[in-house]
Amino acid sequence: MKSTQEKLNDYLDRALNIIISLEEYASEQTTKDIEALFQEIKYADDIDADIEAQDFDTFGTNKI
Repeated sequence: MKSTQEKLNDYLDRALNIIISLEEYASEQTTKDIEALFQEIKYADDIDADIEAQDFDTFGTNKI
């Protein structure tokens, strides 16, 4: 049985595949929006790490 996280990842993968298949029919602005979404997803882990690095309670005076 899949965990909730695995199910969510499967749904995300399916949604991304649908978006990719429709992208060629999209307007120029929608294509840019889709690319921005993919970039946000791609770097989401990095963003979370950056936000954590700014947490004073975790890093004290060494925070970014």
